[in-house]
Formats: sequence, structure tokens, C-alpha cells
Amino acid sequence: MLHNATELHHIADRLKHAGLLPTSQRVRIAAAIAALPQHFSAQELQQAVNWDSPEICRATIYNSLRLFVAHGLLQEVHVDPQRTLYDTNTEPHHHLFDPATGALHDLPLGAIELKDRTLIPGKIRPEDIAFIVRIRAS
Repeated sequence: MLHNATELHHIADRLKHAGLLPTSQRVRIAAAIAALPQHFSAQELQQAVNWDSPEICRATIYNSLRLFVAHGLLQEVHVDPQRTLYDTNTEPHHHLFDPATGALHDLPLGAIELKDRTLIPGKIRPEDIAFIVRIRAS
């Protein structure tokens, strides 16, 4: 996963535009994310970042992921209580999740809707509605 200087400069600019200081570790992590599939785990990212030499520790990976989510560069998808995946598609959408394979697929926003919003209790309103549909091979 070698990146040329132009790609790394573009990645650093994107981090700056999102309000983040583009440290060398963040740029390296963001470059690894760009090379991963759309949905990935923190462990997959750590393997991609440290493929040639284990320099970036797990805490830095997790801290960077939290920052990238907070600044709108990634979306966190909690597929179950023990597993979080990260999504490079930050537009509102739903997901199909296959627990047997771990595969996560996008589902367009309009594919599912909450028709009866009166089911939402009290004087609250939803900030975001995102469904995860668990699927199983038949």
C-alpha cells in the first residue's frame, strides 16, 4: 500500500478541511482507510496500517477512528454489542448485515421507513434513523 506524495498531500488536505491536524500517523491511517473496502473493522485497519512494520499502536488506531467519526469522515455501524464496523459512506443509509459471514451491505435510505412516528415516545424526535437488517442465507 504505497502512496505517492500527491495522494498523501490530498489526504492531508482532506483531514485539514475536516478540522483535523494532519499528523503523519493520521495521514497514514487515512491512506490505509482509502485502500480498504467500504466497510471495515478496527482490526482490519490496524493490519492494513502496520502491514510493513507495526509502528502505530491500537490505541492510536481507535483514537483516530473516533476522531474521523466525530469529524464526519467515517460512520460507525454497531452491528452487534461486540462488533463495530466503520463505513466510508457518510451519507444517510441503512445496512444489511449477515452475522454468519460478517458481510455488511448498504441499503438505500428510502428502502425502509418508519411510517408511524407516533411510536416514538414522549416529546422527543429522532435525530437519525438508520436500520440494520440482519439477514441469513436460506
